[in-house]
Amino acid sequence: VMGFADVARKLPLFFSCVLKFASEVRRQRPQVVILIDYPGLNQRLLRICKRIGVPVVDYIAPQLWAWGGWRVEDFKQADALLTILPFEEDWYRRHGAKASYVGHPLGDGLKAALKVESQIPTEFADNLEQTWVGLLPGSRISEIKRNLPLMLEAAAVLQRRRPGIRFLLPHLRGEVWPLIDKLLARTKLQVVKAPDCFHRAIPHLKAAMVTSGTASLEVAAHGVPNIVVYAITSTVKEWLTRRVVAVPWAGSLNLIASDQLAPEHLGGEIDPLEMASDIETLLDGKQRKLFLTRVKALSPHFSTPGCAARAAQAVIAVARFPEPEENAQGEHTITGE
Repeated sequence: VMGFADVARKLPLFFSCVLKFASEVRRQRPQVVILIDYPGLNQRLLRICKRIGVPVVDYIAPQLWAWGGWRVEDFKQADALLTILPFEEDWYRRHGAKASYVGHPLGDGLKAALKVESQIPTEFADNLEQTWVGLLPGSRISEIKRNLPLMLEAAAVLQRRRPGIRFLLPHLRGEVWPLIDKLLARTKLQVVKAPDCFHRAIPHLKAAMVTSGTASLEVAAHGVPNIVVYAITSTVKEWLTRRVVAVPWAGSLNLIASDQLAPEHLGGEIDPLEMASDIETLLDGKQRKLFLTRVKALSPHFSTPGCAARAAQAVIAVARFPEPEENAQGEHTITGE
């Protein structure tokens, strides 16, 4: 659920979830409640837990440093606030929260993802020596509608400038392919499709156009320079975004770097010519070398495994689970209240 309209449509569902949650927490009195990566809803669930007296771990702390910083008054009530970007721990602690940096979940997910993905397309596999640029228009239908047409325009410009370049569109969600096929049918550009494939394909790309979010990190983790594209078609939404967002970059990679490593194209007036030019600079030369050098130094912050284990330890510490006891058969059991 994204945007004001989506939230408004889902309000009855949210209210129902909150009421059901409150009822179950009062009835079951869990040793700990783990809230995961949904700040709008989690803010209310956290209040409920604290009123009832149940400990809370908030995993993937909301990006309040970017906008909505006033909400920290609620989130600092969590017994543990687990952050996934290195600078977040300090920000939250300065605001009185019990914050801990546990690393990025991407580090645990990279190898696991390869086990469940399909093989790369034959057309791609047989021509890996060619220069391939990835088109990654987002995971949601609304994102694809806004971003893919711009990427296709930029790709057409790029191909006119460098006729040997080819394009790959990998995507893991089967339900979005009818829309992708519809948008691809409107262009003469040849794009190789890679359904149910992402991490197997990315390492073979020379560069990529990605939507803002984790995709920029995922692509960088495979050593692929990228640009960030995020179109905002609503004038009101763009106006609000420019006034409430408190950080200069949208891409996670740029936020970690505190610099614009991946050129960003955001808002309502994105120029495909400029997108194509930025991709060109990342295909070869000093800009590509600089990108890869900086990413290599930063990669431990987002591609090192262990995030899940550290998060689990934080939950155990907050929950204060009883020590296992050994029974007559030598088996370990946990006795509760």
